[in-house]
Amino acid sequence: MTKRGRRGGGTVFYDKSRGRYVGQLSLGFDDEGNRKRGPKVYGKTAAECWDQLDGQRAELKEAGRIAPRDLTVAHLVNDLMAHPPAR
Repeated sequence: MTKRGRRGGGTVFYDKSRGRYVGQLSLGFDDEGNRKRGPKVYGKTAAECWDQLDGQRAELKEAGRIAPRDLTVAHLVNDLMAHPPAR
């Protein structure tokens, strides 16, 4: 019998096609009831994935969200124009 994981801890599994472990956090649900997930992390071992997920959880706790990995200057400018600073 397997041990139940911790709530909010994410999931790590082995992907045979990639030959690597894959990890992903669950970020809750959106307004329509669809599950939101964080970006996937990859590692040679399950421990590497858990360490990366710990980093994502710390970033989520500190900043309130996880930054996208494919961030570009265009994304930053569009975000700044949509949410200008208070002063």
